[in-house]
Amino acid sequence: MKPLVFGHRGASGYRPENTIEGFELAIAQGSDGIECDLVPTKDGELIIRHENWLNGTTNVASLAKFQGTASTGYSDGLTETGWFSEDYNLAQLSELRAIERVPETRPGSAKFDGLFLIPTIDDLLACSFMNEKTLVIEIKHGMYFMKNGINMATILAGKLAESDWKERGISIVIETFDEKMLEHLKDACGPDKKYVFLTEIDRLPQG
Repeated sequence: MKPLVFGHRGASGYRPENTIEGFELAIAQGSDGIECDLVPTKDGELIIRHENWLNGTTNVASLAKFQGTASTGYSDGLTETGWFSEDYNLAQLSELRAIERVPETRPGSAKFDGLFLIPTIDDLLACSFMNEKTLVIEIKHGMYFMKNGINMATILAGKLAESDWKERGISIVIETFDEKMLEHLKDACGPDKKYVFLTEIDRLPQG
């Protein structure tokens, strides 16, 4: 059986992660599909970032109009200070550009800092290079956002319903680290997608 190869956050060693340019390159390099991560905006859109804390993968800290708007919030189980996706609407976030998370490790990717937009799930679903490929969508911190009034499951369901992904032969896989969120996603998005519960070795039962 031939293993499937996925571009995790795109071709992240060659282009800044979770960008359309990185996803397209991953497919051009032979990937069977790509994996991306979704976080919400203030106005209920879904942007493609690994976490809602924007400091590490965007140029937000260098833009004058965002100065004075930083806050303290939750991201990946930690309390962070900086800029968070849920505090800004999509129009504001469209002014940001992607940067390499670990430039000292990926200098080839870092040379593209500041060139690429922060994409939405709508942008990615519209890309022709995804035709006949598999799209793996990870929902980040879904229950945290739901408790704060943002239901990512219903938002994603609406986005998928508006897309012609099925007609173009795209396979959709939806994944998350939260069991409760996975149930919400199944209920909202329906049975014509695959669902994956993510975990980590140190979270598994012992014995």
